Amino acid sequence: MANARFRDLPETLNRAQYLIPRMTREQRRDAIEGPLAVGGATITPTLLQRLLNDVGDDPDQLPLLQHALMRTWEAWEEQGQPGEPLNLEHYEKIGTIKNALSRHADEAYSTLHESDKEIAKRMFQCLCDKGLEGRETRRPTRLSEICAIAAAPERSLVRVIEAFRSRGRTFLVPPASGKLGSDSVVDISHESLVRLWERLRKWVDEETDSGAQYRRLAYDAALNKVGKAALWRDPNVQLALDWREREHPNQAWADRYAPGFVDAMEFLDRSRRVRDRGRWFRRGVGVAMGLFALASGVVAWVANQNAGAANKHLAEIVGATFSECEYCPEMVVVPAGEFIMGSPPSEPSHQDDEGPQHRVTINYLLAVGRFPVTREEYARFASETRRDLLEPPFQQTGRDPVVEVSWEDAQAYVEWLRGKTKQNYRLLSESEYEYVERAGTTTAYWWGDSADKLCSYANGRDCGYNSTVPVGSFPPNAFGLYDMSGNVWEWTEDCWNDRYAGAPADGTAWTTGDCGQRVQRGGSWNTNNSANALRSAMRGRGASASAGKATAFVWRVR
Repeated sequence: MANARFRDLPETLNRAQYLIPRMTREQRRDAIEGPLAVGGATITPTLLQRLLNDVGDDPDQLPLLQHALMRTWEAWEEQGQPGEPLNLEHYEKIGTIKNALSRHADEAYSTLHESDKEIAKRMFQCLCDKGLEGRETRRPTRLSEICAIAAAPERSLVRVIEAFRSRGRTFLVPPASGKLGSDSVVDISHESLVRLWERLRKWVDEETDSGAQYRRLAYDAALNKVGKAALWRDPNVQLALDWREREHPNQAWADRYAPGFVDAMEFLDRSRRVRDRGRWFRRGVGVAMGLFALASGVVAWVANQNAGAANKHLAEIVGATFSECEYCPEMVVVPAGEFIMGSPPSEPSHQDDEGPQHRVTINYLLAVGRFPVTREEYARFASETRRDLLEPPFQQTGRDPVVEVSWEDAQAYVEWLRGKTKQNYRLLSESEYEYVERAGTTTAYWWGDSADKLCSYANGRDCGYNSTVPVGSFPPNAFGLYDMSGNVWEWTEDCWNDRYAGAPADGTAWTTGDCGQRVQRGGSWNTNNSANALRSAMRGRGASASAGKATAFVWRVR
């Protein structure tokens, strides 16, 4: 449109353009010999031909040719033989066009004190960037910002800059004649340095990896803050900790890549604490899961022998969550303690098999399955062991508790977990189940004595769901465990006994009695009279070899 309004504008613009033609080989020869002649020096034909061949017809090589000639001249002067021409020996001494720039920069770097070398690394990492296509580019940066990122005093940074812009070293701008201040913009003088200085290329690669590591950390930290991502596990936790120890990131550096530095560091620290709690627990006390568990005698022995260590770390460990593998149940560490097992005759719906009441001491920590074993967790086991995964007469999601499984199926699953994790998983004992279901309460239900509130805390027959619901659909108890009452019956390790006379008082499983039937706990969505069936003291039983019916017999792991 503008061209039509202004007559002859396109022609005028074209005449104003002048493209410098590519230099011929003869012109490049003159560019080499001419300056040498002015300086009173000559060059051997062998070196001249080598220079012309090394530079080729690539115009991007001309700055490198200029630098290589300057360095070759300096090598010639150092040799101190007046009248001798510049020769191949001088050229190869400086590394040729290919390596001259890298060697020269290394010389400048080698003059720095050790503490200044780290500042130099941080400075050049600030001044370079690698784009999406993997090409390194310059990134001019204010001196004050470099100080903040490198955590270096201004005088120390200025000292480093001077080493790279002194006489004969024009790697950085402003040039040596320019005074440096906090507002000075520092830049690499030519991108050739970025491409050819091997040390710098390595630094840029490290910086790119470091930035990517922080971006991932900040992204997951932001999601975790709004409940959309879990804490990290190993190997991610350890890799991030190693990165932080190695790189010492700070707020100024992080702002270049992503916001939320403080949240990201807190996220990493919380991930480490949870990871370490799980490690310490597995190493010093044991691993436990809802109705799967470690041999309780071993756990109790370790806890007794290391009582001081257990008490020291108890506040840190209790409440920690962890999972041993992608399809392993999530575990929650619960405290040691004691409770009165069973129900008093005065409790509404009390049954004779819930007595006599007796004190049980759990003098070891437990890691208990946060949820009943889910259908998707069990499906992995069934697939790998070629076992049937039965379909119930109602629809389920992968997060529903698995049903139609026998006590023997549960034992096979536990054995599979042991093989996967090298940890000694087992079913919970009956006393352990009641202990973690009550979670410190003495009332009929873990939420109190009121049956009127039942459907706010559990899935019972009178609650209208008419099937299982996904685990975690109701609030957890005080130990952070879900669905301890309702949804599905859960298998325990114990043989059936009609009364508690002679029952173990230390949390171990009762392995005598009618072992053709095993104890079930928790009640289910399909059990008649929910007010009775979902009490903490309520007991059930089933044949160990039979699969659960639609009422669902499932288990946790301890």
